[in-house]
Amino acid sequence: MAIRFGAANWLLVSSSPVRNVLEGLSWPAAILAVLLAVPWRRRKQRKEPFGPYDTAERVSERAGGEVIPASLRERLLHVKCGRLPLVEQVGLLELRVKRAIERDAQSPGPDMPAYVGRDVDTSLDEVVEGGGIVLLHGRAATGKTRIAAEAVRRCCPEHTLVVPVDGPALRELASTRFLEGDVVLWLDDLERFLTPGGLDLGVLQKLCAEESTRVVVVATIRDQQLAKYETARLIGEQEFDRAAADLVAAIPPERRIRVGQDLTRTESKRAQLLRTRDTRIGHALKAIEGFAEYLAAGRAMMDRWSIGDGPAHHCGAALISGAVDCRRAGYNEPVPGALLCRIQRHYLQPSWRDRADLPSAEEALRWAVEPVLGASSCLQPRADDLYLAPDYLLDRAQAGDSPLGTAKPPVQLWPELLQIAVATEAFNIGVSAHSLREPEVAITAFRQAVEGGFTSAHVNLGVLLESLQRDEEAAIEYTAAAEAGHSEGLLNLGLLRHKQGDLDDAVQQLQAAVDAGSREAEVNLAVVLAERGRSEEAEAAFRSITGSDETAAKFGLEHLKYERRRQKARAGTEPTENELRYRRGGILHESGSVAAAELAYRAAAEAGLVDARLDLALLLHEQRRVAEAEVEYRAVIGAGRREARFHLARLLETVGRSDEAHREYVLAAEAGAPSARYYLARMLWLAGRAEEAEEQVDLAAEFYASPSPSTEVGDAEK
Repeated sequence: MAIRFGAANWLLVSSSPVRNVLEGLSWPAAILAVLLAVPWRRRKQRKEPFGPYDTAERVSERAGGEVIPASLRERLLHVKCGRLPLVEQVGLLELRVKRAIERDAQSPGPDMPAYVGRDVDTSLDEVVEGGGIVLLHGRAATGKTRIAAEAVRRCCPEHTLVVPVDGPALRELASTRFLEGDVVLWLDDLERFLTPGGLDLGVLQKLCAEESTRVVVVATIRDQQLAKYETARLIGEQEFDRAAADLVAAIPPERRIRVGQDLTRTESKRAQLLRTRDTRIGHALKAIEGFAEYLAAGRAMMDRWSIGDGPAHHCGAALISGAVDCRRAGYNEPVPGALLCRIQRHYLQPSWRDRADLPSAEEALRWAVEPVLGASSCLQPRADDLYLAPDYLLDRAQAGDSPLGTAKPPVQLWPELLQIAVATEAFNIGVSAHSLREPEVAITAFRQAVEGGFTSAHVNLGVLLESLQRDEEAAIEYTAAAEAGHSEGLLNLGLLRHKQGDLDDAVQQLQAAVDAGSREAEVNLAVVLAERGRSEEAEAAFRSITGSDETAAKFGLEHLKYERRRQKARAGTEPTENELRYRRGGILHESGSVAAAELAYRAAAEAGLVDARLDLALLLHEQRRVAEAEVEYRAVIGAGRREARFHLARLLETVGRSDEAHREYVLAAEAGAPSARYYLARMLWLAGRAEEAEEQVDLAAEFYASPSPSTEVGDAEK
């Protein structure tokens, strides 16, 4: 599969699943695509932006291009007289650049501060001029959108500007001729377009195909949102939309531009030259919170939300809190003012809820939407009495640095949101509810998404039910997903059957997933075949694997070789009675005779066979007999079998003993079990320790990418 970015081809064949996320795809061909891209800049006479009193004829003359069909006009922003504008004809505010704080009365001039050149401008210009996608990421209010807007105004002012209203609109536009030729596709806040039914890797391939190299896709995303996609792929979380995570992972690092919170030394020098013309720039240089954050009144908005007293402040701040929680709950569209007023009470302190001097809902809303220092407001009004909390406040809330603290959204909020949510919005609410440890809400939301026609939510619902140990309900959802054409349903059903010990059905389902095009099922099928003793089929399956899972396949082949050597070494030795008892336990276990298998394992274990005690512990673990499984795992560890630490850690994590699980994962990882590092990374990430999580994943990736993993570690991982 290949996507052509710019003048050269960028093959998006991923490496290992981990490096696909943390390192992207940085091959020599990708580097050459940037180095060899031929810069081109047109410097014709600038055309004036559209004015409020322009006639249709004047707009048509300057915009050029054919008339957009009426059916598409509502799916695009900034359409003038039925035609798409040029980049230079759309203002910064229209491109969603945040308003800046007001100028001093003694410092007249334009409302928007002069642009301070950034160190990333040169590399950004090269990418934009070459065509293809570029992604700017950073914290909220760091200047991402302004930097991107200035770049396209410098490099391609006379390109046609296309701004779709949402992901489905973009998908619809991708099949038309309006995304051909010299076009800038503007995707500010990329996550708004990565919704189910929106932008995915297939659509991006079409936009950046060889015959359309002049299309420039400019996207921005907040670091917190980017981390969600990367972590979802890194640790295999399926609650997130897989298509979105895959697309983000496919963007090479050379096309990811990070925007820092603070100016660099050279950027500060450039800003110093402008501070006499605009006092705001001088103040921003001294601001603790950061240059762009100060100009966008970020800290001032937080203060307005957090600090104050009196009825107006308490009621207005409660409305802001409710709007922020709507976004934390996964509803990222503007919400009705009536909804905010209904949930307002749950964000007021108990002593304020029944006071007689509280302002009316209209007065509280007026307080909440008032611009802060002339810039953005804490509650952004939209048409039709709709309101949206800004990204900056959402970032602070998700970081735990807001009046909401670490509290979950109140239970009364979820049904209010689901009542106004369409299928895709219900899906997003389900994802957020799951991440906020509200499983019943997530189940309700996913079911609503399915009923609304979003059939891939069957997969997410199945994953959630399986995590709640409701396996048969999960199997029903996986089957429904498969019947709707989603290969993930077959994959997950196969893995579920494998977990339940039905290896024959697992092979059947995984093979169906492979036939349906699931690359992820290929490795799983090979592993299950190996476990069934069908080593020749397993070897053939491993050898057929290419691309992102090739290193995992290499490890699987090494393990098969090790098993064959071990079996050959034992071939001339008569098995002891205990070994025969242990083997009989394995056969009983695979056939589903769990009680008889347990007796056989126990007898062999009591006779001193450590392998039997480990399998006994695993059987007890599967039966969720936690205390007994823990005793057996610790006995195996005491006998020197280090791989048992990994299984013990998983057991402890499932029962909420996180500190003990963390310790065991660390010990297992230090003993050489790479899988332990993935699970350790997941725990660290959920604890907010992202850098430590990435370090663990890198270490695991290094192991799997090594030319010949040791058989000793391979045996431990078995």
